[in-house]
Amino acid sequence: MKGTKYYNFIFQSTNQYREYSKLHYGRDGCALHDPLTCDPTLVKTARYYVDVETKSDLSYGQTICDFRNNWQKPSVEICLDVENERFINSFIDTLQK
Repeated sequence: MKGTKYYNFIFQSTNQYREYSKLHYGRDGCALHDPLTCDPTLVKTARYYVDVETKSDLSYGQTICDFRNNWQKPSVEICLDVENERFINSFIDTLQK
């Protein structure tokens, strides 16, 4: 993103997020979920039942998705895949304008 007028702002505002990524995943990265909503053709989605675990000490607060359709009640459109390269190119192009 160097070369865009937003570089310093984005670099500083995502610092804590990127530090977490380095610590836990070994890479200086930052997920960009919100900008993906600007172009729905960038993602492959499907409907599944999703709930939040509230009783287990091990997974309390974890989002659980029924990928096997055991509960047979799809409730949420979730993202299964992203055209990463096309998204990044479009995102950087937008920032450079």
